[in-house]
Amino acid sequence: MKRFTRFIRLLMLSTAAVILASCGNTATSPTVTGNLSGRVVLMDESGNITADSGGVTISIKGTHYSAMTAADGTWKIADLPQGTYTLTASKPGYFPFTDPAFRFVGRGDDYYPAYNSRLYLIQTPQFTITEMAVVARPIDTLFVDNPPGGPPDSISILYNQIAISGTISAPAAPNAPSDITLTLTTKPAGSSGDSTVQYYMSLSLQKARTSFGYLLGAETLRGSGIPSGTRVYIIAYPGNYRVTIGEDPITFRPYPLHVTPASNEVSVVVP
Repeated sequence: MKRFTRFIRLLMLSTAAVILASCGNTATSPTVTGNLSGRVVLMDESGNITADSGGVTISIKGTHYSAMTAADGTWKIADLPQGTYTLTASKPGYFPFTDPAFRFVGRGDDYYPAYNSRLYLIQTPQFTITEMAVVARPIDTLFVDNPPGGPPDSISILYNQIAISGTISAPAAPNAPSDITLTLTTKPAGSSGDSTVQYYMSLSLQKARTSFGYLLGAETLRGSGIPSGTRVYIIAYPGNYRVTIGEDPITFRPYPLHVTPASNEVSVVVP
């Protein structure tokens, strides 16, 4: 009996020693961190680089990590944990930037968007679109090269055209170009369903012009998978396509980055 009791005690002591050793060897792995830095360049609506690129807020969405750019546009976030984040860059009066799936590996210094690269923010346009119109033209005849007092030298006949026109308010800088992006979708803005941009084009109005126009051929739309008889919606956005149109990282299809007033939208049936 004594031998059996001694055996049980030894077994209990051995088990306790194993448990203690096990607990002593279990430790939480340290969080992998690193430093993230970059440089932002501010540009006015004409595409000119500004002298001061300070005051841009760099944020890691869902965390307390953020930074503010210095006058030369540089910024740094220290001790950022490893992970996949939504990174934003914003400043009032400029189009914001968002990277919805930025992967940060940590372990040292990293640069955004890449080493020796810049992130550009463009000033929001200082004008608005005041009027939009569109009409389908099954046949359109153009007279070109008219000599004074004589008949036209040549005649062009265009078939199945969509004529888009509009006006803008006077830009703040009279000599600055005013960029406009026109998008075409098969769903009205704000509706349910797929409103992905099917086609888009950019116009640049020079010398303080306040009206614009664009001829879009139905053949071009058919090449984009939009047949005749389809109702399409054309929406105008102030600004260049680089700051008004995004691209889905999975489908690579373009989509509008901003909301525009309903008055900037017109519709027409493709001839």
